[in-house]
Amino acid sequence: MSKIISVFFLITICFQASAQKQTKFKSVRSFFADAGVKPTKIMLLGTFHFAYQNLDVHKTTKNNQRDILSLQSQKELQRVLDVVRIYKPTRIYLEAKDQHWLDSCYAACNDATLKSQPNERVQIGFRLARELKLSKVYAVDAGNLITEWNDADSLLLNKLLGSDSIADKGHAQLLGKTYTKYYEYVDSVCAKAPLIDAFKYMNETESLQLNHGAYLSGYFNTLGNYGPDFLATWWIDRNLRIYNNVMLSKPAPEDRLFVLFGFGHIPLLKHCFESSPDFELVEFNKIAN
Repeated sequence: MSKIISVFFLITICFQASAQKQTKFKSVRSFFADAGVKPTKIMLLGTFHFAYQNLDVHKTTKNNQRDILSLQSQKELQRVLDVVRIYKPTRIYLEAKDQHWLDSCYAACNDATLKSQPNERVQIGFRLARELKLSKVYAVDAGNLITEWNDADSLLLNKLLGSDSIADKGHAQLLGKTYTKYYEYVDSVCAKAPLIDAFKYMNETESLQLNHGAYLSGYFNTLGNYGPDFLATWWIDRNLRIYNNVMLSKPAPEDRLFVLFGFGHIPLLKHCFESSPDFELVEFNKIAN
């Protein structure tokens, strides 16, 4: 009996040792490295809009608006800039569509501009570019397909996309109210917390994932294809175009890109850049920590 137990014990030990050995597979990225593809480093930073134009669906109330030009805010903003400076970007990409307009704005930027313009393009993009002595900044924002369709034939577009209804209005309203509370909380964080902490909160993984979830609930869940088609031709298309615009700027492998956009854009942009063999994502939060 003792021999049987010993044999069983030995078999069990051998099985466990075998199970612990993990097969090592070749990494996917190594295929591209072997082919000579050298990824360009890129950092994405999601931000709130400093000037509070309130052009988005969610509007920030007055009591949750920060004066980014105040002495305290400027001091706190410098900590955010310091983190990006550690990364040493060689190119800066901003939420603007017209390159000629952006070129003229950047050329005219001086110390007085930095003290008077409460806009994240100026306060982060231009300020960093000037400090790093970059000759230009890049305008990579884009329109979307659904707007172009609407301009071409709005009657046909309404006929194609306007017939579906929300599948579960009660649940959609619940999620809508919850997202409103979340956005108000983000507003309060951006207004009252140290800026470096606010940026880290906006750009953490869970914040980005569930922020994108707002586009995948409510109106999206339709009985037909209106929700998916509208989202694809509006929001997803716009961000794919932004990604394409960055690629069209033809960065070199040795470049270090810094992309600054409203933080609602970052989940889709992050997915694009981290999925591409042409880019290597550098996390702002990992440097900030």
